[in-house]
Amino acid sequence: MHSSSRFSLRPVSAEDEALLRTLFAAARREDLLAAGLGEREAEQLLEMQYRAQRHQYLAAFPGADSAVIEVDGEALGRLLIDRRGQQIRLVDIALLPAARGQGIGEGVLEALKQEAEETGGCIRLQVARGNPARRLYERLGFSETSGDEMYVEMQWDAQARGPASSDNRKTMGAAP
Repeated sequence: MHSSSRFSLRPVSAEDEALLRTLFAAARREDLLAAGLGEREAEQLLEMQYRAQRHQYLAAFPGADSAVIEVDGEALGRLLIDRRGQQIRLVDIALLPAARGQGIGEGVLEALKQEAEETGGCIRLQVARGNPARRLYERLGFSETSGDEMYVEMQWDAQARGPASSDNRKTMGAAP
């Protein structure tokens, strides 16, 4: 689909509701069907889980920035970021299945790392132990800080990296 990590972000609007539901379901539908649920039951459960997640995110991160990730004007994902002081909390990042593995997620994470470098802050996130994205986070320098049987808390700390030089920074594709 897209072989570039160039992307832009725009605020989520009411017109993006179908995209957000599709992204949520894309990450969970196959597991529900594999567990023996029928298509109708899976859809009902996905709808209930989607509403619960939205409510949880609004309650826990009321000031978070919600954005649509676009490449060449095509909406391919979503990003939910909560900024508090020098900490950037990556609450949620999701890409449509066809957009995964194209460098888009890496580009978003590199842009967040650049932002953290500029403020001397850190990026924190939580990822399911079996989520393939965990390998990407590790490759990009995120370290495990805690966890339980299901989730790993990870952090990338700009201050632990030292000053960044212009020759070791990648050109980011994020639009202002």
